[in-house]
Amino acid sequence: MKKIYISLLSIFCALLLSFPVHAAEPDAVIDEGYTSNGIHYVVYDIETHMNQERVIGNTVDVIREVHFSGIIVPSSTQLWFENINGTDYSGTLKLYNFSYANNTTIAYYRGTLTAIN
Repeated sequence: MKKIYISLLSIFCALLLSFPVHAAEPDAVIDEGYTSNGIHYVVYDIETHMNQERVIGNTVDVIREVHFSGIIVPSSTQLWFENINGTDYSGTLKLYNFSYANNTTIAYYRGTLTAIN
């Protein structure tokens, strides 16, 4: 009897693994270009519960995911300029994590931007 339960459980688990899984919608691309030394990059706006991009006074806390073509060591800080809802902001974002996948460096930066208008 035990073997039947184990067999049924194995079949059930195998069926669960065979269902297609849909990937989450990609985050919004907010910038794209080339670094001063010719490395292509794409910047994504990260949507998380911790990062609602609420403007408090004239500042906004942001998290940005930057994809660099190739395997590089990303800089520890980035001077950042961005237009959010019609207002220009600037500030320095700090690297808090990075990884490599498919010949791409994925760097995560966060920090506080201040309105410059």
